[in-house]
Amino acid sequence: MHFSTLLTTATVALVGLTDITSAHAVIMDAWGSNNPKLHGWGLGFSYKNTRRDPLGRLLDVAVFDRTVFHDRNNATYLNYGCGFSGNSVGWHLKTNKPGVWNAQKRKKTFFERKADPEGRINVPRGIEGLSLHEKKGNVRRRWGPQDGRGVRTGIPKVVAGKTMVVMSRTIKGNARLLNCRIDYKGNGKSWTRHLNRLACGPAGRPLTAGCSVKKLGKVYNKFRFQLPPNMDCRGSYGPNKGIKNICIVRCQEGSLNGPFGGCVPIQQRKPQAVRTVVVNKTVGGKTTRVTQFVTVTSTRPVVQPVTTITSTVVETITRRPPPRMTVRVVTVVKLPHTYTVYIKGKATPTKATKVNQVITETVTVTAKPVIETVTVIQKDEFEDETGGTEASDDDDSDPDLKDQPEEEDGDVPADGDNTPANDDDGDDGDDGDNDGDVELDEDAEMGY
Repeated sequence: MHFSTLLTTATVALVGLTDITSAHAVIMDAWGSNNPKLHGWGLGFSYKNTRRDPLGRLLDVAVFDRTVFHDRNNATYLNYGCGFSGNSVGWHLKTNKPGVWNAQKRKKTFFERKADPEGRINVPRGIEGLSLHEKKGNVRRRWGPQDGRGVRTGIPKVVAGKTMVVMSRTIKGNARLLNCRIDYKGNGKSWTRHLNRLACGPAGRPLTAGCSVKKLGKVYNKFRFQLPPNMDCRGSYGPNKGIKNICIVRCQEGSLNGPFGGCVPIQQRKPQAVRTVVVNKTVGGKTTRVTQFVTVTSTRPVVQPVTTITSTVVETITRRPPPRMTVRVVTVVKLPHTYTVYIKGKATPTKATKVNQVITETVTVTAKPVIETVTVIQKDEFEDETGGTEASDDDDSDPDLKDQPEEEDGDVPADGDNTPANDDDGDDGDDGDNDGDVELDEDAEMGY
């Protein structure tokens, strides 16, 4: 064929651009240096999730936004709480709005709208579920339903001034650094302060001081955080408030379609400080000197006025615009000749009927990736507690308060479930996400 001299104005069909390098991350493990043999997780995490289903592998990922699957254009950052997940939103609707759930459960778009507030991850239920695991001495597979050695499950035990480790699993994209904050009240409705990140690195290797993106592995990563020396966990849960001394640690990364992460409940060990004193005591008319044991109570910290901390997260992302479709006019010089036209948005192959026929065909021009820097400003408020003592009252001579040796991670699975970041369908799932029923995990939703 040759190009006709008769050219029309090109018609360009454009589709909204999406950020396609933002990964999902779930908090799959956590432990305190005081008892590294007891392993918790981020609330909402499903240890039964095989990560094999394109959409199902994302359902237990906590996102701090009311829209589970979103991009930066419709993001609404949640300062407080423990976020939403596909599982928590799905169970809320399945339980309370079965008509809506049954009509739309097959569609990924079901999670692409703002969720009811009641669909958030349930903090009390999650904490009570971890406590029940602990009481029963339950053991779970470390890396998934069938992978890795067993680890004891429960609420991680921590000591003021010591450390804790959080392990994340990156799903579909590039691993990012975690930042954590702690709530002494133990409900996630306010934040006391940020935690200092000491080290990070891939699972299966010892952690070394310092942390940067370059030190991270593809899927499984560990992060060590310093706990405040004057930490005072005061949350209580369960029947008769029997689960005491609870703090909430919320960890998150900086994806524009997130942030993703999770809330890890921790339980502070607070043995009463006891000192000995010598006093005079009269017995039978005689005065003698005796030794008594006195329990020392600490001063409760005073909450100072709220300080607003503004942190700026700068993300450099790679975006691939969709192919640009251009209409051009050509003259057919030889048969057979097949060309493509779009009828009601659908590509339709069409055959030319004669030589010298003037036709309008659609050609696709692949766009080049575009590098863009996006600045996201997140405002967080912290109640920086002062009072009591800045140094830990905990006596290191107490064996219950000493750090214990960490266990080895064992064999780390291959990275097979980490789809490359440049999936053509965007941020939130793979091609075919809408093809099957959503399989919810009732145990994860019930905290167990």
